[in-house]
Parts: sequence; C-alpha cells; structure tokens
Amino acid sequence: MNMRSSAPIRELRRYKTSKPEPQGLALLGERLLVSFRPNRVIHALDIAASRLEDWTTTPETAIGIAASKVRVWAICGYGPDEDRHLFEFDVDGQQRRDPVRCPDGTGSYATYDGHDLYVSQWYNRRVFKAADSGFEPLLTAQRGICGIAAVDGSLILLTTSDESTESYYLERFDLAGAAAGGFDLATVPFRARSLVWTGSEFLTNHREAGEIVAFSLA
Repeated sequence: MNMRSSAPIRELRRYKTSKPEPQGLALLGERLLVSFRPNRVIHALDIAASRLEDWTTTPETAIGIAASKVRVWAICGYGPDEDRHLFEFDVDGQQRRDPVRCPDGTGSYATYDGHDLYVSQWYNRRVFKAADSGFEPLLTAQRGICGIAAVDGSLILLTTSDESTESYYLERFDLAGAAAGGFDLATVPFRARSLVWTGSEFLTNHREAGEIVAFSLA
C-alpha cells in the first residue's frame, strides 16, 4: 500500500436525516436510497425536503446498497445463521430472485460500475466481483472496509483499522490492476459508513450524528 496522501476530505454539505443511524446508501437515478441501522426498511430520500418514503423491506438491516439504472442490490443477514446474502430488486423495490449467500457468509458493502457489481467484506478486508458462477476474488485492502464506490475505472474504499476511533481513510485501487495494490487518497475525520459517487461528489453517512455528508477530495 502506497501512502500518497494524508490530506483530509473537504466537506461540502451535511444533511440531517429524520431517522437515526443512516447505514446504507445508493443512488438510483435521481433518488437516494438509504437504510437505517435500527430498522429493516430501505427508504427513498428527498434530501432537499428531508422527506423519506418507504421503498422496500429486507429481512434484516440493509448494511450495504448498490444500484444500476434498472436494478438495486442490498446486503443483509438472512437465514437461520443470519449469514450475509445479496438481494436483488427492480426499481420498484420488488425482489427479482432468490438471495445469494456472500462469500463465507460475510459481506458488507457493494457498488456497481456500469458493468460489474462488487461486494466487500469488512473484517476480511476483501473485495469480490459478482459473476454468474459466484464471486471472484479481486483485491485485499489494508484496513477493514466500511464503504465502496466505483469511480472512473477504479474502486474507492472507505476503510479503518479501528472502528471505535475517528481514523478513517479512502483507499484507491485501479480495476485494471487491483491485485497490485492501492494507495491512500485522503483521511476521513469521523466514523463514516457507506460511500457513493454521484458523478461530481461523494456521499457518506456520519452514522452517530444522523447525517449524510457530501464531500470532495482536497
């Protein structure tokens, strides 16, 4: 891992959520999908009006969410052992197929780059590419992964070595050579969860503060 930058992110805006502990985030067209740690509902959020609408319900809290133009994926516990599974929905929140068990029953966050879906594991520090045959190992991060976003041929990972601290980082991996390792882009000075790239800025959750944070790189 190459340490190229230790500059902090540049916060742009903070949005207070009407429910506590925002957890998963995904951009579905112009709608922002958000889950909250205490409940099993994925909501569609109108940020400007701070208005939530129920979008769909999952068996357990949706830890990570990802979206394409026509599909939404959510990672949550399922089954007698509550192993993490990948659920797939259409744009109206209707489940499309049976859930797929994540590698080793472990998964946290997901992102879609326009071609492929990627699933991360927090404590194992691994990222997989979803395929018809299952999940293909792609890379191992330096720290635990608490968010992932696809940006212009790369994966940006939100990571931390100790989730009880406020020492969080953004790591960048080039998809064309992910196995070769990545490098640090920036530091994040709060306990963040989830990561979304909108095309012009990043979004993440400051879960304990009940806020969604928009930021850019310094």
